[in-house]
Amino acid sequence: MANSKILLVTLLDGSVMQFVVTRKTFGRDILDQVCQSLGVWEQDYFSLQYDNLRGEKRWLNNKNPLLPQLLEENITADTFKCMFRVKFFVQQQQILMTLTRHLFYLDLKKKLKDQTLRIPPHHQRKIKILSCLAQAELGDFQPDCDLEMLYRTVVPGYTESLFEDLKKNHSMLRLTSKQEAEVLFLTKISQVVEEYGTDRHEVYAHGRSVMSMNICMEGATIIIKEQPDRRIPFCNFISARVNNNNLHMIVEDFPYKQLIPEMDQINIEAPIGLNMEYNTLTDVSLQFLTADQCWHAYRALTERIVFYARNRADDIEEPHFKCRWHSFVAKVQPSKATALRLYNFDVEHTSKETYENTWNILVTDVGERNASNKRVTCSIPHISCLPRGLLRRRGQSEP
Repeated sequence: MANSKILLVTLLDGSVMQFVVTRKTFGRDILDQVCQSLGVWEQDYFSLQYDNLRGEKRWLNNKNPLLPQLLEENITADTFKCMFRVKFFVQQQQILMTLTRHLFYLDLKKKLKDQTLRIPPHHQRKIKILSCLAQAELGDFQPDCDLEMLYRTVVPGYTESLFEDLKKNHSMLRLTSKQEAEVLFLTKISQVVEEYGTDRHEVYAHGRSVMSMNICMEGATIIIKEQPDRRIPFCNFISARVNNNNLHMIVEDFPYKQLIPEMDQINIEAPIGLNMEYNTLTDVSLQFLTADQCWHAYRALTERIVFYARNRADDIEEPHFKCRWHSFVAKVQPSKATALRLYNFDVEHTSKETYENTWNILVTDVGERNASNKRVTCSIPHISCLPRGLLRRRGQSEP
């Protein structure tokens, strides 16, 4: 096919899917095919990720054509690579499908192996998390096996100092199924690892990181070395604007009275005023090393505000719009003075919508089966089967 390219998508289990794409192929087209092939219905938690020329992770915007985004990195390539990853993490009790929970587990295991997710140094907490992982990977404790060799193989960050305690805790999980061990792993890691579901954006100066903005499921935290962390809940963000490599955020009730070090990478103008809708407003400006890093942080912030803090993905008033070259603005707090418009970033449904949509489909399917006296196979309270009714309502043929 003329002007076509090859796209290789690496799945969380390490297998690879191959697609032929053109300039008319959208990221959503590929994501839909991957999720359909895997049987994933809670699709809004996942997306496609790629490495740019500097080795930095970037998310594809699935609402835009795929190739122009990848060609920016290598215009002459005929083959491109992406990874199917979890983009929006949620608490494990919010996940309804066992397959989705398993994919969350695989993603977190990969993060631990790559050391992009760090378990706190607290010994007992670390042991409890790793013992759940050992049970999920190895099954029941077998004292006759070469446990140390097995632990080195499947447990990220294993050291000899962990062996005795890990063996003891692993033996206590005897008769725990793989699915139950994965649930325990997700529960414990979400409770004790602050970086769970966090997207970290470093701000560099003179070749080293001087501060970071960590965006989690509740808000953003600005971290400056030897300074108290400044946490900003999503509900306190009024708007965000990006201009080249500068990210400007209008924030309500920002703790500006705390000491701010003199540095070019951050500027706090406080307060900028009062009005009838908001309390004190502060203009927080972060200067990133490149425009690409700034845009990546801007997307992460605005998309997570919509996904985690809104009831509906289309209830944002005043979406992001281009006001001049390389300058965009997103008003993320609803305002009575503006007309309703659709939010244009890569968020189809919020976390609340994703949960409710999946739950409604599952409950409706179970009701249909009960009405027709058909046996329903599922594990309460966690659904472990792919309902046939899902296929019917999606307009697809049943196997």
